[in-house]
Amino acid sequence: PLRFLRLMQGSRLGSRGAVGYAAIQESFEEAVCIKITALMANVALIAPLLGPLVGAAGVQVLPWEGMCRVLAARAARAGVGVQR
Repeated sequence: PLRFLRLMQGSRLGSRGAVGYAAIQESFEEAVCIKITALMANVALIAPLLGPLVGAAGVQVLPWEGMCRVLAARAARAGVGVQR
C-alpha cells in the first residue's frame, strides 16, 4: 500500500506542475512568464539537492525525533496558513 501511495503522490506532482505553468502563462506577460518559469525550474532542481544537506545538518542539532517534531509543527503552521 505504501508504494501505491508514493506512486500516486509522484503522479500528481506532474499534473500540478502543468497546471501551475498554465496558470502563470495566463496571468502574466510573456517576459515575466519566462522569468517565473525559470525560477520555478531552478527551485525544482535545487530542492532535492538541498533537502538531504539541510536534513543532515538538522540531525546534528536535534535527534531525528526532534526533527520530526519540528517538521510536524511547520506542517501544521502551513496548514493553518492554507486554511485562511
